[in-house]
Amino acid sequence: MMISTYLKKCPVYPSVEYLLPNAHEMFNENRELTSQVAQRRLVRYVNGFIEWIEQRR
Repeated sequence: MMISTYLKKCPVYPSVEYLLPNAHEMFNENRELTSQVAQRRLVRYVNGFIEWIEQRR
């Protein structure tokens, strides 16, 4: 099977990966993400992924 055929059947989210540097410092003892900047970036990333999935339904 050609790679292009495979990618049409199994699309990959066309975005950069989400990285959380110093993740061990970003959570409190209740495992809650405390950095508001990281929260906004994560929400933006997940919302983009949801939109991408919905476009392929």
